[in-house]
Order: sequence, then structure tokens, then C-alpha cells
Amino acid sequence: MALGTCGIFLIHQCHWIASFQLRYEDIKLAKKDKRICKWKEDDISEHFDKFVSMVKNPKFVCKKCGRVADKKKRLHKPVALK
Repeated sequence: MALGTCGIFLIHQCHWIASFQLRYEDIKLAKKDKRICKWKEDDISEHFDKFVSMVKNPKFVCKKCGRVADKKKRLHKPVALK
């Protein structure tokens, strides 16, 4: 079966769309990595493994919302845990 040029174009277009969606998810997740204070319940359940890795060894707590994180940059108002 020959796809022809239209079939090949569609395959490349679908591949581009799929890779764009993956990159968009990476960017979206990267933004959330910075401030977990703003994560919503859906974000936590969607990226639960990532969330757990960020909070399992807490070194900082947010004065505003009380969430904890391993890195200062992930919280809005971080304070070091003693």
C-alpha cells in the first residue's frame, strides 16, 4: 500500500502535533515545579509521582499556604525548616 504524499504529510503532521503536546506538557510541568503552592488537586493527581518527589524530603515550608518542598524556589514564601 502506498501512502502517497498526502499520507506522508499527515503522518509528519501528526508526529509534529504529538511532539508539540509533549513539549507543552513538559513546559507546563516545569512551570509548576517552580511554585507548588499553586498546584490544584487535579495537578497533584495528574503528576503525583513528581509531586511526591518534591515533598518527600522537605527543607522548606511556605508561610502562606503551609506546603513543604525540597527546594526554596518551589514555594511562594519559603522558610527553612529547622
